[in-house]
Amino acid sequence: DALIQTYTLPYVRLIQKHLPEGSKVFLVTQEQPHLALSATEKQEAIASLKAENIHLIAFPYFRFGAKAIWAQLNNLFFLFRLCKTERVSEIHPWCTPAGAIGYLLSVLTGLPLVIDSLEPHAEPMLESGTWQANSLAFRLLFFLEKRQVKRAKTNIACVAKMKKYCQEKYGVTPKDFHWKP
Repeated sequence: DALIQTYTLPYVRLIQKHLPEGSKVFLVTQEQPHLALSATEKQEAIASLKAENIHLIAFPYFRFGAKAIWAQLNNLFFLFRLCKTERVSEIHPWCTPAGAIGYLLSVLTGLPLVIDSLEPHAEPMLESGTWQANSLAFRLLFFLEKRQVKRAKTNIACVAKMKKYCQEKYGVTPKDFHWKP
């Protein structure tokens, strides 16, 4: 995905550079079928990132529905075990859909949560006509957006006005709030 390549991965590399020697970063993605790497490309990406102590975990992406919920529960179980066996010290998701899983994982493990690239996702899905206000997808993500902002020890937004949005829409003042220029 171009967003991972040009936006997320450079930040992951910066984070990795500032961690103690020997620290691992686990980059968890969800690959849409039309953007998925071939087996050869995936092996090359895994090897290249591993040389930087960044470990790629690529799950398949499914549109919201029963299959997606089941897949996310399995992913959550896998990530819970990973956090315990690898002694993960912090959960740092990008954007609120990933933050929803990060929030649940933070609650289950007790690990600190940093929400990066905080921006609304549920309401824009309404505005675009993709979701309806009474849909489970909207209600669930909107609920989890509020909960993750409230739980996060640090919130890093895309714009400064996100702090006001969180106060007005979620009734939450984000802790340790920052934004990327």
